[in-house]
Amino acid sequence: MLLPESIASKNPNKRIKAIKQIVADGKTGAIGKLVSMAKEDPHRKVRQQACWAIGELGTAAERPALEDVIASDRNSKVKHEAEIALKKLAEKQ
Repeated sequence: MLLPESIASKNPNKRIKAIKQIVADGKTGAIGKLVSMAKEDPHRKVRQQACWAIGELGTAAERPALEDVIASDRNSKVKHEAEIALKKLAEKQ
């Protein structure tokens, strides 16, 4: 599956735009990349957007990754977005 080229951009705004495009295109095959971004991206807003995307595209299989973000991320906004994503995943079941 092809991901938007901007997903690897050094510019966080371009990475955020790429995440939004992944969701708009319904690219569930990108979930692994989104999980990595939620856990490891250096920019808070990118991590936050990745959590949102996981909530939109993910399944129960992504619950542990979101729980890890909640437990380990230092930013309260990222944690909050991960909590919202967990709720969205629960609603899908």
